[in-house]
Amino acid sequence: MWCADKTYIIVDDSYFSQLFLMRTVSRIRPDFTLIGCADDTMTMKELIDGNKIDLIITRDIVSDGNVVDVLKSNSVRIPTILISQSDEKRAAGEEINMVQFILEPVAVSELSDALGRV
Repeated sequence: MWCADKTYIIVDDSYFSQLFLMRTVSRIRPDFTLIGCADDTMTMKELIDGNKIDLIITRDIVSDGNVVDVLKSNSVRIPTILISQSDEKRAAGEEINMVQFILEPVAVSELSDALGRV
């Protein structure tokens, strides 16, 4: 059973990836509200610190660093969908509150499955 009014952020330094994720999430889960997009870890931390966030959808690496390391070092326990180009990054995701690991390219069915777990 889905709970209404969940909030999320997207952390990805590619505009087109952000756009794909925004559109796909809004189509699959219209009850989710996008708080904002970050293309670096600094902006991600500002969004997390300034808002109630129920979900993070993120790439493992963005322009200014490793997102998983930043989440760990700041003790962030927000459920996270981790997206990576390398399956080797899966283990790092297990050190955070990872809902699901998605290997790129992101399949809509995988994203839908991950969103159903939140």
